[in-house]
Amino acid sequence: ACDICEYRGGTPGNLKYHMRTHTGEKPYACSICEFRSLSQGNLKYHMRIHTGEKPYACDECDYRGGTRRHLEGHMRTHTGEKPYSCELCYYKASQKATLTAHMKVHTGEKPFSCSYCDYRARRASHVTRHMKTHSGELTRVLTLSSEDSGAGGYTHIADGTYVGTPMVE
Repeated sequence: ACDICEYRGGTPGNLKYHMRTHTGEKPYACSICEFRSLSQGNLKYHMRIHTGEKPYACDECDYRGGTRRHLEGHMRTHTGEKPYSCELCYYKASQKATLTAHMKVHTGEKPFSCSYCDYRARRASHVTRHMKTHSGELTRVLTLSSEDSGAGGYTHIADGTYVGTPMVE
């Protein structure tokens, strides 16, 4: 049993792992980036970010995920289930990470920035998309409002260009 909280582990190994949540010890380090983990299993899943391995496949579309949890979250996009609710508005999300990103709407936080201009965004993927405007890969023709446009405030046109206003940050 844990001396700090009510946790009662089934084995000494479980208790040892649990105690790391109190001590902050993360003995397993990624050899590629700064990531550290409480367990070897979590490090194994993390390494899939670097290797691109995605062994979990969706039966309904071509999505592949690095973990079973990612696949389970993805499957909610097919069922329409949205178990994560914003406490400040009516927004609901199918995945916890999506709700976390949404919360930045309320806080105004924009932690991701462009290295070429003063553009800032709530999501790294928005900066990645924005960077394509500097390289010429993404051209924007400001003809549609963000209400009329598709995902991310852009409407994809068959020839590979995008039109629309940038997503309201």
